[in-house]
Amino acid sequence: MNNIAIVAVAYNRVSSLNRLLNSLLKANLTEAPLIISIDKSDTNIVEEFADTFTWPYGEKTVIKHETNLGLRSHILSIGQLLNKYEAVIVLEDDIVVSPGFYDYAIAANSFYKNDENIAGISLYNYQFNYQTFEPFTPLKTEYDTYFMQIAMSWGQVWMRESWNRFYKWDKNESYLQLKDIDDIYCFKEWGEKSWLKYHIAYCIKENKYFVYPYTSYSTNCADKGTHIASNLFVFQTPLKWSKKEMDFRFPTFPNATVYDSYNENINLYEILGVTSSNTILDLADNKKKYGDKRYLLTTKILNYKILKSFALEYHPIEMNVIMNNEGEGIYLYDLKQPKQNKFKINTTALISYKYRIHSILSVLHKIGFKAVFTLILKKLIK
Repeated sequence: MNNIAIVAVAYNRVSSLNRLLNSLLKANLTEAPLIISIDKSDTNIVEEFADTFTWPYGEKTVIKHETNLGLRSHILSIGQLLNKYEAVIVLEDDIVVSPGFYDYAIAANSFYKNDENIAGISLYNYQFNYQTFEPFTPLKTEYDTYFMQIAMSWGQVWMRESWNRFYKWDKNESYLQLKDIDDIYCFKEWGEKSWLKYHIAYCIKENKYFVYPYTSYSTNCADKGTHIASNLFVFQTPLKWSKKEMDFRFPTFPNATVYDSYNENINLYEILGVTSSNTILDLADNKKKYGDKRYLLTTKILNYKILKSFALEYHPIEMNVIMNNEGEGIYLYDLKQPKQNKFKINTTALISYKYRIHSILSVLHKIGFKAVFTLILKKLIK
């Protein structure tokens, strides 16, 4: 038996937990320990459901917390399970997994467990920039995974040694270290019930990375609950649906596509002949502070000397730089050389590129002419 446990994290949503467990029953499993960890709520229905749930793949353990821990403390308490298990797959109750999630987790853990650059393994693949909510597509290579300096909570694998390094950091005045991050990050504004923001801060401060699959082995249903006012579907992502045993191609760090905590491809430094110490990459338009940097790569029109310019044609966006696709839309500025640039950004072209729409008519087609006509009619009647 693999010494990797599946941990289902629950609170007061029976239907959500049932959906997660049903997806586990459809997975490629022969034997795997299941732990259902339940935070205390004002009802016992989740505990009763967990007790009666039949797990056909080995040992089932139900942890019932006697007091309400809250999300952050509840999640962090799961780390104690790594004293027994080599790794744990942490799944909150609004997550659904694909059949191959366990095979992927076992293989990835085996490959990365001794790599100190890696802070964890994600089952989920972002289709958007988590700070700007604009579309995000990672640059694909011959491998099944890439690296990003963003921790994951929507299906993740914690490996014993990497988790212990984070936990030690987190106990050492992590709140002060979070305040010490002086750049602009949306996660800094998340509430104190969030544990994820500290894991992201750890990755940034300690230069650690998560391993991400190009196709997700988990998706987030974002059910209505303590931290979400109503059900959301924007975090749903296509799952890799294969019930056959798979071979995985994992890259060693950093020999693959690598993104920083702003979803910027750090391989561009070498391609442009610059360094991270003198250059800001801002293709994702994260409103970064430029500080005393010399160079800036962005889609913004600014009044500085343009050293190079690239067209907005290829996807993902960094391909235009990699392919030296000369044109207008992406600019490498020298921030030490002011210069009046009189042309204006083509906002329509930029939006069309990012969202892959041809015109306003294509937008109307997507949302439905009838719906648009109804809205216009209501406005006219008023």
